[in-house]
Amino acid sequence: MFENAQQQYEDTISGRMQPSLVALARMDEHPWLGAGAGTFQWFFTRYEGSATPFDYFKYAHSDPIQFVMEAGWFGLVLCGLLLAAPLAAGCAALRGPTVSLRAKVLVPGMVVGVVAVMLHSLIDFPLQLFGVVLPLIAVLNCLMLLELPSERQPVANQKHV
Repeated sequence: MFENAQQQYEDTISGRMQPSLVALARMDEHPWLGAGAGTFQWFFTRYEGSATPFDYFKYAHSDPIQFVMEAGWFGLVLCGLLLAAPLAAGCAALRGPTVSLRAKVLVPGMVVGVVAVMLHSLIDFPLQLFGVVLPLIAVLNCLMLLELPSERQPVANQKHV
């Protein structure tokens, strides 16, 4: 019974590693601009064939590795900047002169959530799932909006007529 469980575990680990290894091996073919969005599945079947117990993989089980293979290093840098800007804006909002209690509570939670998704993307493909990407985009937009200056200026000694 335990031997069967051990074998299933090893098959699962090797099954998750195999697509990432193929992507790593194929990155050097198009290093700067990548092979094109959505091409991983074709590269995997072209280079692996049926050498593994798994016949087909659409994702590399590592979003950064797949992204470099498909969009190249240039695309990875652009994606990194798109993620870094909202995180930096959220952190800058916490250092502002008047930080609300709401921002002190929400911003660290949003930043930790984004970092958690990014760490998870190292071993899986959450950025390929609409149910993960949509809330992630919403959180990143909220972080960007925190840094925008308010157009309303407080008016001192305003008298109502």
